Amino acid sequence: MDLEGTYTFQASPTMVWHALEEALTSQRYLPGLERLDKTHENGYAFTLRLKHNPLQGVYTAQVNIIEQQFPSYCRLHITQDGQNNTMSGEGIIHFNQSETSTVVTYKGHLSLDTGDTQTPTTLTKGAAKLIIQQLFGGLADQLRAQQRQEPAIIEQAGGKIIILPATQEQPVQLASSPLTTLARLLVERSGLGAHDPVKQERWVLRVRRLSIISGLLLLVWLGTRLPRR
Repeated sequence: MDLEGTYTFQASPTMVWHALEEALTSQRYLPGLERLDKTHENGYAFTLRLKHNPLQGVYTAQVNIIEQQFPSYCRLHITQDGQNNTMSGEGIIHFNQSETSTVVTYKGHLSLDTGDTQTPTTLTKGAAKLIIQQLFGGLADQLRAQQRQEPAIIEQAGGKIIILPATQEQPVQLASSPLTTLARLLVERSGLGAHDPVKQERWVLRVRRLSIISGLLLLVWLGTRLPRR
């Protein structure tokens, strides 16, 4: 049967490519994947247990990446690896960037042999596409979770705006000022943040806050030492 379809991710092609690699190697997001063994650099043997009719059963096969161009496309070839409930075929996956999103387009041919009576192609194709959509849906959820954890840095004339994850500090703007410049110089020379721009800006923010608090405490202390009239 011939399969083709698309899925749109709100992420760059590079992020989608790596997420797909991670999903396959960690056996996540692909429903029913029970075994995935690396046979060589670009080849895997797998066991897949499907619960959707009319594809219900346990399938064994090998998949090889026979051509790839990161992060634009990859071509796959699936060969039988057993006698009962096997699958074979080939296909190509394209990662097309569209502004801030990536449109994944897949197209190929897949043959399934369950050893039973031939099932209608329409039902088989529908079940196969449902499994593919479940895989992409899991990847999309993972990418959204990763993006919520990654701070964003926005450069502007007055300084930098650091958008931190919701689970960390609230968004702040570090505009240029003598105190900010001094704090940044102290952070850079002391090696705080391990030369990571985001971590360094967090340390700059902490040093600024500490300096302001220290200055206020100093003023209070001086106020208690001044002679009363």
